[in-house]
Amino acid sequence: MALISTLLMGVGISAIGCSSTENASPDRLDRVLGNFTGITLSDFEEGVVKDGVVSSAEYEEAYNLWKTCVEDNDVGVVVERDDFGLLVPTTSIPKERPEQEALDVSAECGEGTFDVVRNLYEDQVLNPDSRDWNEGVVECLIDHDLVDPDYTVEKFLTEELPASAQTEAGTACMSNPFGVTPAS
Repeated sequence: MALISTLLMGVGISAIGCSSTENASPDRLDRVLGNFTGITLSDFEEGVVKDGVVSSAEYEEAYNLWKTCVEDNDVGVVVERDDFGLLVPTTSIPKERPEQEALDVSAECGEGTFDVVRNLYEDQVLNPDSRDWNEGVVECLIDHDLVDPDYTVEKFLTEELPASAQTEAGTACMSNPFGVTPAS
């Protein structure tokens, strides 16, 4: 079977052990939903985001809705949890099917179920102060001397990442720019 890592979020902020209810912020909802231009929230998503906070139970429910849809379309799912307790699903399909099919099924199933909820929940966990994610990435890259001090968010969003930032440290800046550590 071909394994395909499923990134359901463009930002990649791709925690059950963390309490997210104290991280309510109307700015967070607006900021994260800004990554989903042109979509209409499903009734499920509307219910989840109405209080501006995604609970761990809502996060799990959204994942299970996505997983059921994916599996109903003959795509297998394996899930692991990262150090923060965040779900990291991987999809798989038989070798005779194109890998793109699993990605397409995953994307279609994520609409209205897991995508928005996942992004909000992961932002709560990895961005407790509800800062601009891209600004955080750029600050982290600069702080780790991976880019020049004059590097900007605009450059980050429009240009190829410099080779100096295409390292393990650069990846860490993009996945956890605010240096949040897992709860013990």
